[in-house]
Amino acid sequence: MSLPIAISVTALVLLNVAATLVVLRSAVFSSSQRRLQIILVWLLPLLGAIICLVRIDIYRSNSNSSKYLSVPAGTDVTKLSVPEEFDKDLISLSPFKSEHEIVKGKPYIALNPDDVINQIEKSGYAIHGATISIQIGSSK
Repeated sequence: MSLPIAISVTALVLLNVAATLVVLRSAVFSSSQRRLQIILVWLLPLLGAIICLVRIDIYRSNSNSSKYLSVPAGTDVTKLSVPEEFDKDLISLSPFKSEHEIVKGKPYIALNPDDVINQIEKSGYAIHGATISIQIGSSK
């Protein structure tokens, strides 16, 4: 086996092991769901590992702190191809989180990973929001 092939196979196995560990450690999935995801990872090695393990960079709008733009980790946001009707609040951004790991189906506070991953797969980026409401006083 040539060196490039050996390196590729090793990288693929390591990626699959990482995705398997993420799935096994997840408290969100039932044992049957975990079993199916692990089968997917190993039957469709590259695709399965990517589906279960996604890293994103999250940027916050400088003009509206409840708006966020997420991209695959390492993406240069200044080189994104965006439509004319792109949200003007997302023209000026500040880094919020880097290399943030998300998993489809796992719940996160203020982030829907399924929606973010689907938007990234479709457009190369995801637009989402987050707000916090605090109510003081007794409820009746």
